[in-house]
Amino acid sequence: MVGDIAQARTRAVQLIEYAAPAQDRNHLALAYGLLARIALAAGNLDDARAQLSLALATLDDATLPLATWRIYLTAAEIFENFGEMSKASEYRRRFENVMRTLAQNFDPEDRLQASLLTALETKCATGVNSATF
Repeated sequence: MVGDIAQARTRAVQLIEYAAPAQDRNHLALAYGLLARIALAAGNLDDARAQLSLALATLDDATLPLATWRIYLTAAEIFENFGEMSKASEYRRRFENVMRTLAQNFDPEDRLQASLLTALETKCATGVNSATF
């Protein structure tokens, strides 16, 4: 598994190197979020916190809902691992709000809206981590 973590880290860094010159904040945030999850999986909590901070900072003053929901869910998981339940709850709430906002972009009869809301309800009920969402 260590080889998988090293490979994942290498690919996430490559994504940063690709997205940074173009100032592609969506992919930068996602790459930092990946690095945060990779660090958490490797047991490097300091690096997980640092990468999460970069991901959240990348989202500042930006409307990037497709990256934002993933980063907020990652933040909730990381703060849960740190035992910071108040922060974890706050980011889980933010994740839920972004998902509901995304769902509202579709007509009530649209299957995509129903799919998003069903996935959100399932996520909230089961607490499944972001890797499976």
